[in-house]
Amino acid sequence: FLEELWQCMVRCGWPGRRLAEDEDPEVAPRDFVVTDPEPVMPLLDLGSEREAAKGTLAFLGQDFFALLPHAPSSLLLSSETVGFGFLELQLRRQPKEAGAGVCWQWQKFFFIAKGGGYHERCLGWCLHPNSEKWTGHILVHKITQVRSVRGKSGEACLVLQSEGQLGPTALKARHSRERD
Repeated sequence: FLEELWQCMVRCGWPGRRLAEDEDPEVAPRDFVVTDPEPVMPLLDLGSEREAAKGTLAFLGQDFFALLPHAPSSLLLSSETVGFGFLELQLRRQPKEAGAGVCWQWQKFFFIAKGGGYHERCLGWCLHPNSEKWTGHILVHKITQVRSVRGKSGEACLVLQSEGQLGPTALKARHSRERD
């Protein structure tokens, strides 16, 4: 696959990619693919003089990634991100019908664990990896209890209790790769 990708880039005159005199257009150089241990990395436009970031590649798991437009002010890219991924949050919903009681449902969000100073560390959630504002968050220093429980279908759930919160926050991962 990498050989084919290399040959396509050479044939199409990929911006920013010019063959050196000693390079064979049929054989990809050793530094054609650069490995990076970081889970989030910029996608650069090598055709411009400034190598500007045009996108973001975020690895959500071993075989699962997100390809995003570059958004430097997004929650994912701003300040120290410790971890991220999709989880489901249990939400309380009030039905429209009078006397119907309270309903609970799971809704998928993009979760980001933020590091930093004592009052900056949090577990937050938003609707999209490039969101600039939290839909909700819990400050780590306010968490008073963490419990691991099994849901109705046997799935692993995490229940967080924190100061000033009316009730617990229940989270679950739909797939085992999201729990790791």
